[in-house]
Amino acid sequence: MTNAGDDAVTAGAIGFPFSFYGTNYTMFFADTNANIVLTAVGSSSFSNACALASARSLLIAPMWDDMNLNRAGATGVHRICTVATGTAPSRDWVVTWEEVPYFSAAIPVTQPATFSAVMHETDSSIDFQWLTNCFRGSATIGVVGTGATQVTQVGTCNTAQTLDGNQVRLTYTP
Repeated sequence: MTNAGDDAVTAGAIGFPFSFYGTNYTMFFADTNANIVLTAVGSSSFSNACALASARSLLIAPMWDDMNLNRAGATGVHRICTVATGTAPSRDWVVTWEEVPYFSAAIPVTQPATFSAVMHETDSSIDFQWLTNCFRGSATIGVVGTGATQVTQVGTCNTAQTLDGNQVRLTYTP
């Protein structure tokens, strides 16, 4: 899948029923601002919610921030890629934001970020992996289910973070 634009959303199939807080989902909406929504309507909000509990329900946010796949002067691929791998019941669904430029002119267009969210069929866990240029002072990272107790925020919100080369696994009861 290739997205283009600023605040753009693309729908797609997960490739297997992914259990998120006890409900199976087969469709997703990936956002150029680095979040995934599992409901019928995707979110294209560039304004990341802080605290994450105030965000839209059924949200997976590996590095939610204002990004722009069409930023002037950017070079590289600038895309969102998805793939389901493996065989049942041990499949993984991977969403990767590849060389995605930040919207802010304060961050050089030559420093696009690459990071992924990996959802595991076996145990409903989610890995966030940050590869290159994953630094930002205002990203929100985590997940939101449907209830007040179904929120996991990774790190702090709107605080400078350098994440390159790091990974975190979030585990839920399917």
